Amino acid sequence: MRKLAAMLCLVCGALCAQTYHQGVPESDVFIRGDVDGDGAVCFSDSVTLLYSFFYPDRIELLCQDAADVNDDGYLNLADVISGLQNVFSSIPIAAPSGSPGIDPTDDDLCHCAYDASAFYYNQ
Repeated sequence: MRKLAAMLCLVCGALCAQTYHQGVPESDVFIRGDVDGDGAVCFSDSVTLLYSFFYPDRIELLCQDAADVNDDGYLNLADVISGLQNVFSSIPIAAPSGSPGIDPTDDDLCHCAYDASAFYYNQ
């Protein structure tokens, strides 16, 4: 499974161009759909989220708000589907998407454990 995830990350990295810049660490700043915290929203994020449902002791989500792709306040299969729809059909996801931002909705999900302000997309 790890080999498959590593291969998906390589493919995803080729498909999702990303550039890094200096940012101020803020635990409330994230990119919706960026489940693995690499600064890009792609197929591997949905795979990581799905894998975390079956192996919660092996995968710790870095940012539950980022994993809540449909922004309903819950982490479930609907988030995996929304992430895949965004990647393959360009169906928009809830804000903040495309660039780091703050969650516009109030929920009980945990704060992020990565610095999403260090990422942005080449568009």
